[in-house]
Amino acid sequence: MIEIKVQKRDNKKESAAMLRKNNYLPVILYGRGLENTLLKVKNTDFQKLYREMGQGNQIFKVAVDGEKELRDVLLQDIQKDFLTGQPIHADFYQVKAGQELEQAVPLVFVGEAPAVKELGGILVKYLHEIEVKSLPRYLPSEIEVPVNNLKTFEDFIRVEDLNIPKEVKVLTGLDEMVAAVVEPKEEKEETVETTEQTETEAETGTETGAESEK
Repeated sequence: MIEIKVQKRDNKKESAAMLRKNNYLPVILYGRGLENTLLKVKNTDFQKLYREMGQGNQIFKVAVDGEKELRDVLLQDIQKDFLTGQPIHADFYQVKAGQELEQAVPLVFVGEAPAVKELGGILVKYLHEIEVKSLPRYLPSEIEVPVNNLKTFEDFIRVEDLNIPKEVKVLTGLDEMVAAVVEPKEEKEETVETTEQTETEAETGTETGAESEK
């Protein structure tokens, strides 16, 4: 399991701006029944953690300076700089053994829909994540959504069609639409408009020519 070392910080003596200037990332650690703990972590250590974990849900170990026991933690949220996109603050959520978590899990669409390849349709993704509840060890980092069965414009994928581990409870409505392939109607409308415009221009040209002959 991934491990990261952090230090406690005094908010009165170490402002967030000061920490960032000294290449530290401000962190707050919290959990059910726990007091909020202000921490700081080296930017390089956090960047390494973020690269190894990716975007999905994954439990990692936090070693707080001065504490003997490691904490099991979930990266709950990251605030990023509007201009640079670099992390400026992070939320760590401490989990306990036997405690179920409610979490949003990202959907990853895989494969190619025949209705797109053969019929020229457009794949529409109605959901990009679903809410689930499970013990930390069963919490998936992502859920794959194969689109190979979308063969016609009448086919669709709902939440109930997803392959969810039996240990995971889905909180999102099972009848909610996840994906479908739709017919490219806009292109047809543009074609009709272009045809009508061409016919109008042709009629105008004919009338102009007739007036010139007079």
